[in-house]
Amino acid sequence: MRIIKPLIIPIVACLLVYILYAAGFVVIPECDPQDRGWGCGNEQSFAQGWILRPTNVSLSESGDLRIDLSILNETAEWSAMQAVAGQPAVLKTGSGESINCDT
Repeated sequence: MRIIKPLIIPIVACLLVYILYAAGFVVIPECDPQDRGWGCGNEQSFAQGWILRPTNVSLSESGDLRIDLSILNETAEWSAMQAVAGQPAVLKTGSGESINCDT
């Protein structure tokens, strides 16, 4: 009973939405050809640009949340990133080694 009790509300909600959809009360709008979102049949154009992907989620030494991100360029155009003048750019390898790069 402990497992079923927390699932009752989501199951009832899903059933209610399904019944309303079958009865015609829930209408899903047609896809706009200019829309690049999900469900338009053109998922390849979705998210083409600069994308941040989390590579690691952990706690820092002080106990704060630490999220490592990687940047992916899917614009098919050449782009450049520049470091702050006078401060080294720190690159971190997959093995965790840090490398200071002069700017």
